[in-house]
Amino acid sequence: MMREEDTLLKKRLLELARQCEYKNIPVFSHFLNLNEQTVFHGLRTELPPVQVILEGGYEAAERKIVCFLPVTDHVDGYLSSILPVTAVWVRPKAPKFSGDCAHRDYLGAVLNLGLDRNQIGDILLEGQEAWILCREQIAPFIIDQLTQVRRNAVVCQAVPLMQLQYTPRYKEVSGSIASLRLDSLVSLAFGLSRSKAAECVKEERVFVNGKLTVSSAYEPAEGALISVRKLGKFRYKGFVNKTKKGRSYVALEVFV
Repeated sequence: MMREEDTLLKKRLLELARQCEYKNIPVFSHFLNLNEQTVFHGLRTELPPVQVILEGGYEAAERKIVCFLPVTDHVDGYLSSILPVTAVWVRPKAPKFSGDCAHRDYLGAVLNLGLDRNQIGDILLEGQEAWILCREQIAPFIIDQLTQVRRNAVVCQAVPLMQLQYTPRYKEVSGSIASLRLDSLVSLAFGLSRSKAAECVKEERVFVNGKLTVSSAYEPAEGALISVRKLGKFRYKGFVNKTKKGRSYVALEVFV
């Protein structure tokens, strides 16, 4: 049975899609988390004739906005110019006297300003600096009000997405698995036993390309982005070859 909040989200997304169709203008949702993206994927067949793209502002984004675009629009080279997302660059005022902060520190500092979580996308960390992806209308507020993260005094600056200098870091992981099942890939990515990986799937913690996947036997396509709550995310690069014992040798990129 669908939860009340999921029913409301579905209704809201359908309203946005119809607004795009009737007014023939681009329309954007708030940032959706992985569970909300799963709700969206479940209503795709109910959408009116509009173009739909999920975009988080950078490669491998987890939290994403649903972009509803008129069918007549040419998306290539166009979406990046109208996507209502800004990157707020946060850096310490006195780097020599500042320590590194974790994701939860930045998120907590932003939410303590009174902002809703759905206005904030991914938070990208790089040493003592961070980029907070957010809806463009709240960027000025963050820049003005965010003056401290943990014990560090910080300064903030808006950076257009097209100028965002961030490349996700990952480590390459490869190995042989019994089959190309989802639980086998999760096991290899995070060094878990096959049974522990299957538990992650059963506990509804595994998402493939933003969609909740509850079958351990599911075989993701090459290039799939797989997120596991509490563990991280990785990209399935694909099958490499068969070993002499008939196992599948595969390659992954585990984000760090």
